[in-house]
Amino acid sequence: MLAFDFENQKLTGEGIPDGFRMWGANEYKIRENYAYDNKNAKNGKYSLRIHQPAGSKGYLTLDETLAVKVEPLMTYTITFWAKSDLALTGTKEDKLTRSFIKIEPYASIDPRKGAGTKAIPMNGLGTDWMQFSFEITESVEFKISEYPFLMFDFIAAPNWTKETIAKTLWIDDFKVTAAVTGREKALARDDLPKPVIPYLLKEGAQLEITINSAKITGKANRRISGVSIGRLTSGPTRIPYNEAGEYNLPKPAEDSIRELCLPLTRNYDLSATNYGAFPLAYNLFGALDRMAELALKFGIPQENIALEFAGARSQKEDKTPLLTPAEWASGVKYSLDKKYAFRNWEICNEPYTPNYSDVFKSSSDYTEYVKSVSQAIKKVHPDALIGIAIHHGELIEWREKILKDSAGYYDWAAAHHYNFASAYEKTFEDIVIGENSRTLESVLMINALLKKYNPGKNVYQYDTEWGMHGRPEGETKHPAFFVRNANITGALHRVVRMIYYATGKFVEGATGWVMTGRTPENMGFGIIPEYAPEKQTMLYWVYYYMNRFIGSELLETAGTAPYYRSDKDDLREYNSPLVPVLATISKDGSRIFIVMANGSWKTDLPCRVTVNNFIWKKAEGILLSHDNPDAHPVLDKKDDFVKPVNIMPAAGGKISMQLPRHSALFLELVK
Repeated sequence: MLAFDFENQKLTGEGIPDGFRMWGANEYKIRENYAYDNKNAKNGKYSLRIHQPAGSKGYLTLDETLAVKVEPLMTYTITFWAKSDLALTGTKEDKLTRSFIKIEPYASIDPRKGAGTKAIPMNGLGTDWMQFSFEITESVEFKISEYPFLMFDFIAAPNWTKETIAKTLWIDDFKVTAAVTGREKALARDDLPKPVIPYLLKEGAQLEITINSAKITGKANRRISGVSIGRLTSGPTRIPYNEAGEYNLPKPAEDSIRELCLPLTRNYDLSATNYGAFPLAYNLFGALDRMAELALKFGIPQENIALEFAGARSQKEDKTPLLTPAEWASGVKYSLDKKYAFRNWEICNEPYTPNYSDVFKSSSDYTEYVKSVSQAIKKVHPDALIGIAIHHGELIEWREKILKDSAGYYDWAAAHHYNFASAYEKTFEDIVIGENSRTLESVLMINALLKKYNPGKNVYQYDTEWGMHGRPEGETKHPAFFVRNANITGALHRVVRMIYYATGKFVEGATGWVMTGRTPENMGFGIIPEYAPEKQTMLYWVYYYMNRFIGSELLETAGTAPYYRSDKDDLREYNSPLVPVLATISKDGSRIFIVMANGSWKTDLPCRVTVNNFIWKKAEGILLSHDNPDAHPVLDKKDDFVKPVNIMPAAGGKISMQLPRHSALFLELVK
């Protein structure tokens, strides 16, 4: 099916071995690092040499013209020989120098759009030739309807760490073979219909909205506008607690966070014993005490806070051993003994990433861990709500298989519905409207799977991390370094997502990533700039106003709006309102809140809103917008992004106005 013995010595136009491409930023595309080698061959005369210089984030990827075309119910076996120039030390340091192969399902190869599969470590690889074999099965790990191609990358050493090491990797006799697996291995979900997103507005030439204040359609979900704290000790200034466990969050930052009126938050890695090379003076119990203190300082109900003990980096930088079920239970019992109200316990953070690959070699290992930890927690805290981590994409092994095999041991699931599309290749409309529709469809599919595998039980999703996670094609820098993830593009993406989330049809709760950004160059996610805590960001004002403009109950909303349509193959099916809208009413019925977002970059839209059965005397509005698509997310002045809007009623109490391009509008009507 696909084989390389590297004997033909043919070169590509880039001057590297045939069948491959250099990948990463241009500065890392050095052809001398990728060559045939006649001095280090396992079989024949030649092997493939891949050299990663110190500091490089480049790697070798298969040429997309050779992508394996997937067939249904096939198991693909990938075998190859490998060796490196670094000998094994027998210590934990070996984990930091491992080589990786990425076996990734792809939705399309032009443009490249992969599933975000984790890279697989070549454990045990040293200076002697060693054979590796991996399998991936269509209908188990992924589904052909979403991912019809397989691609492969070779990574000499971890290129996602702050300081990459120098290492050379040799590959020989690389082969991909396929065999029919049989239906018994498949996790069929043909019985689940394609989700239908409940759009409120039908397609029409005009933006005309009718809100009926006398018709309540359900409870508004006010727990979707939280922000994830991250870790208790983090960043250059080690906030909000330093290594000694002392509270050191600057007062301007504390005040800003409290003023967000966050309904919930989430924190992970509470069992960390060090931050990088720095040991921490407090343990898991101390971390719980500090979380209780933060909840009080920020005004967040403890029962709405999701806590995770094991961490995302515990198997890489921090080297903290994976917690035992008894250790999980001891932390939960300590919380109960201290009369804390924490009850949402999230078992691991993204266990499908390479950070966990030495303890969870497959999703089955994680499932067994979930069962044992869940049982241990429930024994000391019967009312605990157990959360499990699943993959956000279509990797069935780390999504459907876990939901199926772990059923009965969890109460909610966290998929981390980041959007990985690049705001530098796709249009503003694609990112704000189309990609949100794609994500919402995925959320609804997971809800259907939860219902399928947990009949008779109310099991739901907590989106404990989400946001824009894109970067320009070929870039290897972390998405936090790209401003469009958090400026007007990222801000409107989040407004639209929360408009839908607030309807209560998608998730039980959501906490966007992340509370603080570290440096001016690293503000693609942060709500508060750690380096300038007295300032706010565009994302800050999104959460500030979302938490003030969601009422208690949903109002019947109907009407028309121009629809988004994309010429991108992967977004053609997601035709949806260019202006999503949310209308809610306060508990006492005295105020109506309207939130809408114009997902068009270039077009102002005339807007007419009719509110029936509600006579309002005062209207106040806030508009969020910025005209520079590459503006830095941190604001020097609030009014560069936040502007008051004067609303004048038309005849009959109607509202007639222009909804500016690329803007979010927050309206409050008061009786």
